[in-house]
Amino acid sequence: MGQQPADKPRICHRCSRPYWSIRCCAVSARDIAWLAGLLEGEGNFRLTKAWNERFYPWIALKMTDADVVSKAQRLLGVGSFAISMPHLPHHKVQYRTVATGASAVGWMMTIYGLLGERRRGQIRKVLSHWRVSDYGTHSGEFVRGRFRRFRDHKGRWAATLRASA
Repeated sequence: MGQQPADKPRICHRCSRPYWSIRCCAVSARDIAWLAGLLEGEGNFRLTKAWNERFYPWIALKMTDADVVSKAQRLLGVGSFAISMPHLPHHKVQYRTVATGASAVGWMMTIYGLLGERRRGQIRKVLSHWRVSDYGTHSGEFVRGRFRRFRDHKGRWAATLRASA
């Protein structure tokens, strides 16, 4: 689920063509709206504490429909897909995908306007912490990821979705 070797291409889930970069096809407005609606109902936006006592932006989606979680994982561009087995016989298997760091921040900024007030409040809390932190300034996530981090006209950190090649 990590990076594949450079000599072995990935297969695009949209056009079925092989590609070697981070993503083949651009994410459509329809997919962004679909993801926003899904995360509005089933998502979780927060700061999570890592082993090094730093807080990281986090988007999590957990539900019992594997195909829906898999599609969200592909759109988010993350490699994390976990399966939780039920604790009781009448419970279903749950599937989870998580986006962290720059990817999470970029998606939060992308879907912000499509979300309700409660979710926007959660995102504002995460982004206010992220803007004053030094998270990701030395990480390769911005170099190889789909989002570009930059300082805005007021000197605050911001992120934008990279244009696809």
